[in-house]
Amino acid sequence: PATTTTIANYPPIISTASTRAFSRKNRVYVFRKFLVDTYGEYLKNVENGTTTTTTTASPSSCVTILDVAGGKGDLSWLLCNVDGWDPICADPRVPKHKHLIKAV
Repeated sequence: PATTTTIANYPPIISTASTRAFSRKNRVYVFRKFLVDTYGEYLKNVENGTTTTTTTASPSSCVTILDVAGGKGDLSWLLCNVDGWDPICADPRVPKHKHLIKAV
């Protein structure tokens, strides 16, 4: 039996018991949602200087996210253009984002 999962304005994720839980095409959206759900509030607090674990943060500080082995840079593109964060993609490949622009 097929199940469908929708993630905030992104194409629906369809999985069946005989296939992978999430296709390669959609896993960047799933991982982005995990990052935002897990660390989003913390990163907002660091940017605002209200976190208790960072003593050097100031209201004007900016959080930079390092995307190591980021491939084509899809995750970095989403974090920058959808979430407004400042990611850096470290990968020797040239980023191509035409397919993401169509999806968003």
